[in-house]
Amino acid sequence: FHSGQRWPNLFRHVIGIVHTNYADYMEIDQTLPLELKEGSVFAASTLVCSAYCDVNVKLSDTIMPLPNEVTCNVHGVRSEFLAIGDRSHRSAEGA
Repeated sequence: FHSGQRWPNLFRHVIGIVHTNYADYMEIDQTLPLELKEGSVFAASTLVCSAYCDVNVKLSDTIMPLPNEVTCNVHGVRSEFLAIGDRSHRSAEGA
């Protein structure tokens, strides 16, 4: 949960990493009908991913379809990517 400004207002390009298949959790929880839970989770996930992310990276295709999705196995953030971000930030400040 993020209570500040929307990420797209703070950054030019926002990438979301979706690592949990919430639809699978819905089958485990027996408190509500499965159809209601699946629809709610799909709607909420689609809404949040659309509102906050330019691209949604799924770690596997077992995760539900999402807007602007790309499937790519991601393990942490390599230092090279952080260095590129730092250089880009310094360049933008100097402009």
